[in-house]
Amino acid sequence: EAVLGEKGLTVDTEGRSISINHAFTDEEGKSGLFVKSGDGVLTVKKTSDHTNTRVEGGELLFEVSSYGKNIEVVNNSVVSTVGNSTGLSVETLTVGSDDSVGDIKIDNGDIITVTKEDGFNPINAVIICDGMTDIGEYNIFNIKVSENYDLTKLNNIKFMSANKDLVHTFNTVNNGDGTMSVKMNVKNIEKNGNQATVVVEIDKELMESG
Repeated sequence: EAVLGEKGLTVDTEGRSISINHAFTDEEGKSGLFVKSGDGVLTVKKTSDHTNTRVEGGELLFEVSSYGKNIEVVNNSVVSTVGNSTGLSVETLTVGSDDSVGDIKIDNGDIITVTKEDGFNPINAVIICDGMTDIGEYNIFNIKVSENYDLTKLNNIKFMSANKDLVHTFNTVNNGDGTMSVKMNVKNIEKNGNQATVVVEIDKELMESG
């Protein structure tokens, strides 16, 4: 395994589609950083336990369940689990920034698990769900939360689908074990354009108990 320091390694795909089959560890006493930049798609094929992954251009496609403990997606870039039946597990996930969107592309059966308490931080997030065309409810996030978690952050999530006949909404469910599920509901509509209106239904029990 190669070693990453705080300045890290930047991979610029320059509009190409390439893959990487390397795992990384942190330099002793440092928080290792892996950066995906530039247009194009980088596919990661081997699990890596370095500390930080930052996606600031193009798309980072996961064929594994983790690639960095903390993931940040900014600058209209994309993290994708499409084709990955195991989903994604991270300690923290930050999606978007005050001045840019972060995209997450998911497929049927994908679940993103955030294991650190209050580690899910959607600032300006878009969930791309073109492949989720079956009517029904899907669990898309399992996140660990404290009683102080700011549920209004979830209002920063929008859904986008190429299917103009579907609307995607979501609700939250308190699992009773310190975690919360975010479930997406896919329904038919007559016509609503490419981007659906998001309806958020916060679990009342969660609001009361945290």
